[in-house]
Amino acid sequence: MATPSSDEWLALVQEEIIDPDRPIVDPHHHLWETTSMWGRYVLEDLWNDTESGHNVEKTVFIDCRSNYRTDGPEHLRPIGETEFVAAVCRGEREGRGEGDHCSNRFAREHALGRGCRGSPSST
Repeated sequence: MATPSSDEWLALVQEEIIDPDRPIVDPHHHLWETTSMWGRYVLEDLWNDTESGHNVEKTVFIDCRSNYRTDGPEHLRPIGETEFVAAVCRGEREGRGEGDHCSNRFAREHALGRGCRGSPSST
């Protein structure tokens, strides 16, 4: 039996590409460096998923409670996840040496209703 999130497990289902020319905005994705029950999911994995035949033009990062700061005020620790994703995006842009392939809008649970002292950013 395949282990969940392994390549073997992921290969058990293959989606048919129904309309490869239709532009798609994927409403959400996650990124995390830490190994969890779901394994690691980094930018390379996202590219593999979004470049598999569908015409995914954009995707929106949604927090997944990963890479939080380990110190500082408790209500600001989730910002570590935003910092992690921003660093991934900067590294991706520098690595490709072109355009803004990793531009995301951040939907942050802590900024949208869990007591963040600042206003949510729209970029």
